[in-house]
Amino acid sequence: MKKFTIHLDAVAVIALLAAAVIAFVIFQHREQQQLFQQNIDLTWELQNRDTRIHQLEQRLARCLQASAARQD
Repeated sequence: MKKFTIHLDAVAVIALLAAAVIAFVIFQHREQQQLFQQNIDLTWELQNRDTRIHQLEQRLARCLQASAARQD
């Protein structure tokens, strides 16, 4: 029967690698959440700006029509 031995330094290296992998996954998950939230915020901001531009274009068109009507 062969004897199976585990060296303490190998166990320490495996434990450190496992801890490093878990820490990296947690870091990546937090970064992904932050970028996702930033994307949502920027999407809302873009939609709000597009809506505001559309409103201002409509207001400008009404002003131009009123100005043209006064000149006639």
